[in-house]
Amino acid sequence: MITSHTLRVPGAALHYELRGEGPPLLLLPGAGGDAAVLDPVADALTDTFTVLTHDPRGYSRSTLDGPHTEQQVAVHADDALRLLDAVAPGEPAYVAGASSGAIVTLDLLARHP
Repeated sequence: MITSHTLRVPGAALHYELRGEGPPLLLLPGAGGDAAVLDPVADALTDTFTVLTHDPRGYSRSTLDGPHTEQQVAVHADDALRLLDAVAPGEPAYVAGASSGAIVTLDLLARHP
């Protein structure tokens, strides 16, 4: 079962989805992607993980509080950390990213190991 949620972060409201049971796993889409592009992967992992997917700020169901600004890796990584803190506060988590989502993953892990 997929549950949908919204998390307020500075400058945006992030849409995210949870499914499965187990340790948290955040899947980050590439540029232009949203939670839906990761559905097949997320569905395949629900027996092992609590899978967290989201629409990055300004995409699909994640709205901005103001005008579009230049995309910044650090901002997306901070959003990812806020999502993990909201869903699994204080717990270790797995993170995987596709394409530019992998760049966000590396920034997140470098600044918040």
